[in-house]
Amino acid sequence: MDFERAARARIPVTTIVNNNGELTWTKRMCPEATKIYEIEKFTGDYRKVAEALGGHAERVEKPEDIIPAIKRAKKANDAGVPALIEIMGKAEPEISLIPVEYGIHGLSYY
Repeated sequence: MDFERAARARIPVTTIVNNNGELTWTKRMCPEATKIYEIEKFTGDYRKVAEALGGHAERVEKPEDIIPAIKRAKKANDAGVPALIEIMGKAEPEISLIPVEYGIHGLSYY
């Protein structure tokens, strides 16, 4: 709901969502919940959410459209409107083991 607060207070920030349709780490960290509830699925149209909250929003499907989208987001920010760019990608089956081996924020996942 930080985006809603930004829209309401006219805080000109740009949020970039990397939407590849999947939270890959959950398969390793939560195998039972993944199997039963499919918690690895990353669904939703975040562009529509941002628009509904009063911000500028775009969904980018091609790499060559990223820079133009950022430029449009900058124009929205210059007008005091927060922007969200949802960049669509493909799911990657593997992730780095570094967060698992070393933990995130001092947490161990073993």
